[in-house]
Amino acid sequence: MSNASSPISPALQFLSGFSANAHSNRINEGDSVDDFIIGSVLSSGSSALVRNAKHLPSSTAVAVRIVSYSTNKDDLRAEINRWINLNHENILPLLHFSESSNFLLTFSPICSTTLLTYLNKYHSSGMSVHKTHDVFFQLVSAVNYLHHHCSIVHRDLKLENILLDSAGSWVVSDFGLSQSLQETASLGDTGSLPYASPELIKPPTDLSSNERFNLLKKADVWALGCILYALLSGKLPFTDSFVPRLQMKILGGNYKRLSSGSRSRERSSTRSRSRSRVRGTDEADELAAMSVLEMCLNSNADLRPYIEDILNTPWLARGHPPSHALARQSTHSDPSRRSRSSSRTRTHSRSRSRSATPSRSRSRSRARNANAMSQPWGHLSPVDERDNSGEERERGRPTAKRELL
Repeated sequence: MSNASSPISPALQFLSGFSANAHSNRINEGDSVDDFIIGSVLSSGSSALVRNAKHLPSSTAVAVRIVSYSTNKDDLRAEINRWINLNHENILPLLHFSESSNFLLTFSPICSTTLLTYLNKYHSSGMSVHKTHDVFFQLVSAVNYLHHHCSIVHRDLKLENILLDSAGSWVVSDFGLSQSLQETASLGDTGSLPYASPELIKPPTDLSSNERFNLLKKADVWALGCILYALLSGKLPFTDSFVPRLQMKILGGNYKRLSSGSRSRERSSTRSRSRSRVRGTDEADELAAMSVLEMCLNSNADLRPYIEDILNTPWLARGHPPSHALARQSTHSDPSRRSRSSSRTRTHSRSRSRSATPSRSRSRSRARNANAMSQPWGHLSPVDERDNSGEERERGRPTAKRELL
């Protein structure tokens, strides 16, 4: 038998991965992709690598997620097709994407931290009800936009996928498990188990496509309830290291109920880490927040409300426009967002708005429409902007994830 017909051994195949040719197929620091220069590593995971990048025409810093096409290429392209058309101030925008023979690169604004890290760092025993309202309203607005205006379910809402952007707003990210109404052939993956609703763990049978999609909407509401519980208490409602026991807790809706009195005692016994910790809270708002929490974590999906019902509860609707007015609200129109931005940030935004909007290569990439694209760049942090410390000044670099106790 000739050498040409001999199969390559598994060992040789493994060692070939360290060859110079294999290394040249990677995306390395200093490489140029379209109008971007690739920078240092921000974070890495089992399926993706996130690096800094610099957009050359505007000299702004962005984050680029690099995913190998060794994973399902069709799933990655489906995620891009859903993500690129989203336009809401509380959803992480996809600024640009590019494909090579081996990788998919997605470019988005750099965010400073996750909601998980933020809670552990500044609010380990829970936020005040006023601050909880501010954060939760942004998340509910984003999910309402996905459900009501885009017919998309997220399916992986969790603290790690909520990011703090450079303007101080919370944005929903990671649409890898999301589905549109047309794609809902099954209930599919449960996502992260501590956030999974009972109907995902024990799914009903013989459902139509619309019924499945409606259940997935209710599952997103349940996940938001888990996030709301964490905002109020600093803990997730359902935790257990033994998976079958955790599933039974979720199926039975067995979690420690919160009350205004217990929150006050727990918070007063913990040393304050921020000014918001010592502010008084309105007991009526506390009770209203608990009511929304109970609605979201109703184990009976038939009785659990849809996201628009949550958004229109007295606790969330008071002082805010009706849900239909939030659909495509401009990034610049939210007064609370403007008030959270520092004067320095506003100065940079004004100076950047006078500069030309960066041109965007269409080579092996797909751009958003011109109007949608002109907005996100104005909120990117300049490459040379210094990081600021403090609760409201998290900027520019992701923080390592920590487990929520």
